[in-house]
Amino acid sequence: MRRRPRGRRYVGTAAHGRSKTYRYYTGWSRARYGTSAGCDIHRFNADDLEAAVGIALLDFFTTSSDVIADAVAQFQALTPGDLTKISHRIRDILANGAPNARKAPFEALIYEITITADGTVKLSSSSRSPDTTKGWP
Repeated sequence: MRRRPRGRRYVGTAAHGRSKTYRYYTGWSRARYGTSAGCDIHRFNADDLEAAVGIALLDFFTTSSDVIADAVAQFQALTPGDLTKISHRIRDILANGAPNARKAPFEALIYEITITADGTVKLSSSSRSPDTTKGWP
């Protein structure tokens, strides 16, 4: 989970009470530097947030079957040539990259797979890479 405006991550933190440990998700800057560093973003109760995410995931996977079916259909619509290109790219990344250096090439490959306005899935020829300074949208 990322927060705005700087795209920093939330991290798990804990406060120890007299008889209980209270878990929170706190912005990275606040966890590292405290509230005096100018980070006034609210911290979230971990139990409440995890329950809400669980409910949202359950709702999505039980009521959004058409979204999943559309994604599967779009992948199946790829041409054999596109699938071969993707397969070769994945093999090259796995064969030539060190384990800790594989993330960026895989992200670049994901950005090359596009869905056109009519819903057709294509492997684009231009290589866009994600903006790693801002994180995922």
